[in-house]
Amino acid sequence: MKQFLSEVRPGLRSAAAIIAVALVASACGSGESSGPVSVVVPGTDQWTDTGINLSIDDTVLIEADGEITPASGIPLHGPDGVPDRPSARRYNVEGVEEANHNSLIGRIGEAGAPFQVGSQLRSKADTDGHLFLGFNDIDVGNNSGEVTATITVNP
Repeated sequence: MKQFLSEVRPGLRSAAAIIAVALVASACGSGESSGPVSVVVPGTDQWTDTGINLSIDDTVLIEADGEITPASGIPLHGPDGVPDRPSARRYNVEGVEEANHNSLIGRIGEAGAPFQVGSQLRSKADTDGHLFLGFNDIDVGNNSGEVTATITVNP
């Protein structure tokens, strides 16, 4: 590639280098796993777009770590949600009512059905779309903390 770039006029070297790198990256990326990618999920955001686009039957591994709380005065907890507080489930997101309150959840696409993630999930995508992560809490405005999710996708 160095010889190729030396034959290109100086003003076009950058553009040629970018095109060459893009061609190599696209050739190497087909059919291989992507990731891991780390995404910070703030406790105060209902949904965070991970920037990861999934296709049907992609295998996704999500591993999460961090601490959040659904309100002041409630002890910090990890991505598995508030333990031993079934009464808090009345504040859960529709579709994941039985999961621990304020646990890490996900959805595929803007209007996708939410699913439980917790501290670890390995699953196959059942639809196409962007992967979103959030918390099982209908009012995240009084939450604090964050979780870092490490995501690996195998097509």
